[in-house]
Amino acid sequence: MRAWLNSPTQPPPSQEALLRERPQGPDRALFQQNTPATDQRNAWYTSGWRVRNRSTAGALQRRDAKPTADHPQVQRAEAVTHLLPTEPPFYRLARTVDNRVCPECKAAADHAQTGWPQPPRRRRFGNVMPKLNPTTVILMGVTAFHLAMPSSGHGRERVEAVQIQAQQWRAEHRLIDTHQHVGFTKQHLTRAVKIMDAVGIGLAVNLGTGSVTPGQDGISEFERNKRLADALFPGRFLHTMLLDYRGWDEPDFAVRAARQIQEGHRLGAVGLKEFKRFGLTLRDGQGRLIQIDDPKLDLMWARCGELGMPVFIHVADPKAFWDPYNEKNERWKELRDHPGWWFGDTNKYPPRMALLEALNRVVARHPGTTFVGVHFANNAEDLDWVERSLDKYPNLMADLAARIPELGRHSPAKLRRLFIKHQDRILFGTDFMVYDRLILGSSGKEPPPTDVDAEVFFAKHWRWLETRDRNWPHMTPIQGDWTISAIGLPTAVLRKIYFDNARKLLARYLPAPRVRAARIETDFAIDGTLQHPAWQRAAPARIEYLTRDYAARPELSTEVRLLWSPNYLYLGYRCPYTRLTVFEPPQFDRKRFDLSRPGVSLWDRDVVEAFIAPDPQNVRRYAEFEVAPTSERLDL
Repeated sequence: MRAWLNSPTQPPPSQEALLRERPQGPDRALFQQNTPATDQRNAWYTSGWRVRNRSTAGALQRRDAKPTADHPQVQRAEAVTHLLPTEPPFYRLARTVDNRVCPECKAAADHAQTGWPQPPRRRRFGNVMPKLNPTTVILMGVTAFHLAMPSSGHGRERVEAVQIQAQQWRAEHRLIDTHQHVGFTKQHLTRAVKIMDAVGIGLAVNLGTGSVTPGQDGISEFERNKRLADALFPGRFLHTMLLDYRGWDEPDFAVRAARQIQEGHRLGAVGLKEFKRFGLTLRDGQGRLIQIDDPKLDLMWARCGELGMPVFIHVADPKAFWDPYNEKNERWKELRDHPGWWFGDTNKYPPRMALLEALNRVVARHPGTTFVGVHFANNAEDLDWVERSLDKYPNLMADLAARIPELGRHSPAKLRRLFIKHQDRILFGTDFMVYDRLILGSSGKEPPPTDVDAEVFFAKHWRWLETRDRNWPHMTPIQGDWTISAIGLPTAVLRKIYFDNARKLLARYLPAPRVRAARIETDFAIDGTLQHPAWQRAAPARIEYLTRDYAARPELSTEVRLLWSPNYLYLGYRCPYTRLTVFEPPQFDRKRFDLSRPGVSLWDRDVVEAFIAPDPQNVRRYAEFEVAPTSERLDL
């Protein structure tokens, strides 16, 4: 694990810390085979270091390790870094988790996800790395002890435990809503963020920010809208582009469409959004409906894959929208208020399944492009069809937006099995819309919902995903007069749907996560734990994603907290590693540092590293400091 801390001489008033990825550099293994190791099997391992300001003495003082009684069920390692800058600083912190992990940790994670037998645990001690600045005093302590992984098979996890964990995620605003539509005015964006804050949504994907075709002023709709949202609420929205189909009949449209994708990528579009236009409303110059599997679009679909831009695609609509248009239609309330949503006229529109099969042909032709079939792969009525599609096409994903009322009618046991089977392919989305009125999944001519109604709307999503409640009113009454039953997903699956899958899909576009340093008035002594009440004032940030493939490793999650006073910056972190790989015996008479020989420098074993740069605009220029669990240190 690595950490970067950057401090400008003039701190902004917010006193925030920004988590960033390391710009470059080889990964170092957390655990290496055939290396000397210290394995404290019957004691907690505690050690601490204090480094004086380099501008004065630059000396290292060592506190002796203090073993304490072992505890069979405690799982975390704790460390605290205490920094003394010349002024109250604005620090940036970046940490990544290395890619190699111990087999026991992987087996324990597999057990939590699948319920397979968990092997006997061996204790390992952990690796955390922080780096340092010439005007800094550091005090650190590390405690490592037995890792007790949660034992929760898919059918046995208590609902209360799931809800407690999910509530913590929401309190930390970790959830990602991959399907929102928010108008691009200050009023709309402000209202959306207020509701997101209230319900625990940290990030939303705004589907349909605009096309990249320049307007008369030379600025595209996409660029203008994204610029406004990013200025008002940086880091709260990701944006997808729309394709401009003008000139469809021109012979070079395929090339120009691919160029639009390239331009959208340059401007920061995270993907392409396609509304339900194909086969229903989008027509060529002769008035013929444009089909989604038209070969003229293949170059554009392929370019999305080459650039890593997922396609969020809506094809067709609910099955009831092809049923007879009368009071017997189960979605009559919706169709009555929106007659343009009815597609049952066979003289005008193709069969619904023809549209869905056309989409699957496109997905099959472009295995390198990820297609997110919104509204549960556009076919929430037919779970077997969705399952076959997900089985057949590994580049197909599904979101939940505006389809829980339909999904909740199915057998909860059958649906739960599907969610567990394809837990890596389902995204949390709501179809939450903020324009001059709120739209909660769908709407008609009923009175406009309030912000409180919006909070209830989201709360019913939590209830459906987290509990096993049966036969209760769903979140969008206009979509049908029936009740739904919850599916009670296990924690390991739930977190993937709430945010892990979205983070992996959109990793290259995610804003750098921030951790805010809480202000304290009175300094306190560091004791190697995070038990002092002041630590609870600092909101935690979690570091638990691999840099290689953006996979989540919650069993290796490191919690980071920051505090600051007029005199000090405090960095605290907990790491669930239970084995430390170190050089034995420790070497204090000279630096363990040799770039010409691999495997012999201090960082080739487990260390705490800190990288601190004085200029946040130039994070590649920094001072580096490393400390091993044995108190051996390296000042670079």
